[in-house]
Amino acid sequence: MFHRFAVFALVLSSQGAFSSGSGTPPKTTSSSTPKDFFDLSQYPEVKVDMRYATSNNFLDENIYQDFRTPFLHVDTKAQFDKVITYLKRRKPGWKLLVFDALRPHSMQKKLWEKVVGTPEESYVMNPKYGSIHSYGFALDLSLEDESGNEVDMGTGFDSFLKLSQPRHEDQFLSEGKLTRKQVENRQLLREIMGAGDFKVIPNEWWHFEAKSGTLVRRSYSIYDR
Repeated sequence: MFHRFAVFALVLSSQGAFSSGSGTPPKTTSSSTPKDFFDLSQYPEVKVDMRYATSNNFLDENIYQDFRTPFLHVDTKAQFDKVITYLKRRKPGWKLLVFDALRPHSMQKKLWEKVVGTPEESYVMNPKYGSIHSYGFALDLSLEDESGNEVDMGTGFDSFLKLSQPRHEDQFLSEGKLTRKQVENRQLLREIMGAGDFKVIPNEWWHFEAKSGTLVRRSYSIYDR
């Protein structure tokens, strides 16, 4: 039986084909130093594995180059602190395994250029609408146990398969394509992130957002460097 945060509502995705977009170019602020953001790597309970700053990603290419620090917007800090507090109580010795956080707009454009016209296009936000990652309100992550092992979620990060989609977990569990433990691990991640009111999206078990895309795009500027 899971704690109260295991029960959650799947929010509409702010990514790819699940976003209608307003067609209005996002407000952009450019800076070599993201002053309105905080560094997740300063938390002992965070393990950093910025996949797009390596070749260990679905493109087999380092898109981020030297941009390797996982930032979130300062307006999410109170929420993130609640996540950390809950993690330490719920799973002592475990860590959040962070794959991606703030994504400068120029790097979103690079990702889009790589996937446009491919099957992966629906998983990457068209930069003209502004990815929530580029505002610093989205986080891609998993869990690492007390022995330093990545927790089994049934698929890897950026595995763009139906098997990765939270909305189909019951179906794949009944068909034996996901194990009970794998589904429980995903629910645990949602429980932990839910402690800070981070919401998962329907098509990626690893992607969480601190605020709605509508609110973020209306109230904040996109980050670039």
